[in-house]
Amino acid sequence: MKRTLLFKNPARDLGNVSFYQFVFSQASRINEIDASVLTDADLRQILAILLTLSEEFNKVILQVQKSIKTEEILAAKQVRDRCFSALKVGIKNAQYSTDTEVLQAAAGLTILINTCGNIARMALEKGSGTAEKLVEELEGPAYKPMIEKLTLSPVVIRLKKENESLVDLYESRRDDYLGKNSVKSVDLRKDVIRQYQLLCSYIVLKVQLSKDAQYHEALQIINTIRKEFAEVVARHKAARKNGKKKVQDQSAPEES
Repeated sequence: MKRTLLFKNPARDLGNVSFYQFVFSQASRINEIDASVLTDADLRQILAILLTLSEEFNKVILQVQKSIKTEEILAAKQVRDRCFSALKVGIKNAQYSTDTEVLQAAAGLTILINTCGNIARMALEKGSGTAEKLVEELEGPAYKPMIEKLTLSPVVIRLKKENESLVDLYESRRDDYLGKNSVKSVDLRKDVIRQYQLLCSYIVLKVQLSKDAQYHEALQIINTIRKEFAEVVARHKAARKNGKKKVQDQSAPEES
């Protein structure tokens, strides 16, 4: 019996949304192989069960996302975003001052603000984290004098308050919902994984025993998609590693 290799499975490193896309894309593409080629009734049955399980799993994770994005949370986010906009406008207006010190402060703050990006367009968790880091900088020794020079301290205080309120509201709503539904999503993910492993094992066995095109096409689909997702995971891991290294380098004491 010849040895048939599968590309490494990246599923364990994928979040729920990516995991669903990973499994569903393979099962659906194999299921779309021409009916004159995909004739194995057992393989079709395995695919049908996997597609059903993955769709059920997707419904659960969509319910989680919908629950934690209530109107109350979205309204709180809009208030936080307006506070950030008010800060940007205050800094921009200061650029028209005739006071040299005000202009210098505005220039320094503009550089800092530009490094943050558009918080309003970021995902909620990322935007809140960015706003929190920004406030820390603005309240620190390097930028606080600039903020005071532009009389923007009340705006920074309001941004901090509204961002903290948004985070508290989001986390409490998320924890409440996940506490009720996490068991269901975890169990469903395990069911999907078991069925996916059955699919892969069945196809590998058939490829070893037969030259039938349906099994070889299915194996190629699995390997192609596994490789694509593995590359995405590798890029994300590299980005996180580089980000941590950058932070460590920035925090390292300078040599005298």
